[in-house]
Amino acid sequence: MNNTMLAFTCAAALVPVAAFAQPNLVFNPSFEEPAASAFATGWQTFNAANVSSAAARTGLRSMALPTDIDNAFVGATTNVFNPETLGYYDPAIQFPGGDITVKGWYMIPTGQALQNCNSGLKLEFRRANTSIFAAYESLNINQSTNGVWVQTSMTVTNAQLQVIADEFPPGPVAVSVLPIRFGANPNNQSGIIYWDDLEVTQGNPCPADRDGNGLVEPTDIAVFINDWFTSISQGTLVGDFDGNGVVEPADIAGFISAWFTAVSTGHCP
Repeated sequence: MNNTMLAFTCAAALVPVAAFAQPNLVFNPSFEEPAASAFATGWQTFNAANVSSAAARTGLRSMALPTDIDNAFVGATTNVFNPETLGYYDPAIQFPGGDITVKGWYMIPTGQALQNCNSGLKLEFRRANTSIFAAYESLNINQSTNGVWVQTSMTVTNAQLQVIADEFPPGPVAVSVLPIRFGANPNNQSGIIYWDDLEVTQGNPCPADRDGNGLVEPTDIAVFINDWFTSISQGTLVGDFDGNGVVEPADIAGFISAWFTAVSTGHCP
């Protein structure tokens, strides 16, 4: 490395990346497509769950999770095959990367409070072969909101995922989103809950900030190179920077280019 390059790299050691609006990674988050249909593209329902026009925070529809006298579990998932991409509708994530946050709005009508069950959101992190890498859920919603829409959220940190990846590689490439309700005895359950406007965001939308700490620095290069060689040795796609499904030298060139662009401009490409 020549002196000019060395000086440039050292000067770049702690370059903060510009803040970017985090895009919602969920396809059809409000269950509006297709319109006037009994199902929502990108979602699969379980048991009594259904797309309903009886309530909506935005648009015309929401996901209803009513009582099911035969099943303790009722819910929906994004883990649905997409015939256009030959993949799944699960939101794609970058790992290692920023923290993953899921948000959603729920409403329980007056007089239809949840009894003997709880509702909430679940995230199932999945590897490239779609197997579940890790799952997290927050099931603390019950009683009633008296017809008022309330927002809830849950965050899974990169550090949490890294601990699992260190012991059970490879890491995740996507995450399934599930609004669910669950009770021990379906015969004693009652009430209904509606979910709408689900959202998944990743806290680090800058690809040059490989370790997701909010800074573009030389260690990001080291992290990516390590990921690339891990992909080569283990057959994973964590080093597939350009997302073409193949881990190759062009991925290294693409990352280095993105890294220098972020360092020289202070913005992610």
